[in-house]
Amino acid sequence: SCVNTESWFKYMNKPHALNLADEHVQTEFMCWLDSDIIVLDEPFRANTPFNKDVYACASDKNIGSAGKEDRFEPYWHQLCSELNLDINLMPWINTEFENQKIRLYFNSGVFLYRKSTRFSEQYLSVCQRLLKSRISNAESGIFFTDQVALGLTICIMNLTYSALPLADNFPVNRKKVL
Repeated sequence: SCVNTESWFKYMNKPHALNLADEHVQTEFMCWLDSDIIVLDEPFRANTPFNKDVYACASDKNIGSAGKEDRFEPYWHQLCSELNLDINLMPWINTEFENQKIRLYFNSGVFLYRKSTRFSEQYLSVCQRLLKSRISNAESGIFFTDQVALGLTICIMNLTYSALPLADNFPVNRKKVL
């Protein structure tokens, strides 16, 4: 069952809903679509080989970290420390908009995962741990907790992943971090 003890934070609906759905849905993959998504074409192209555990889009850098000189690097160090992850072992990914190399950080508006990995349980746990830790970003506070938790959960679980193309998650009203 699903009890949302973080009802004060409206974005916890995502990990709680996924966890609840996992208990009732019998499919190979689960997919999350934010409520502000408009689907204009068949998502997830038929020629995509679905041989990974998680698929998501690294649309833009936002509060991601490009490494040691990045202003968000201390935030990522705190996140990794809280989750007992070695930040130096975090994978890198290129963003779609800027084509910038950043630590694994996906937009969480659209993603799919292999249900057999039990991803939703760990994703919920990571989101809860980050909220309880009170770690927040100087620019966005806790607003992107569900988003930073996505890549961190992949790392914790050592899952395989593939970046979705920007066409599968094109943010129209992107948050600009100056």
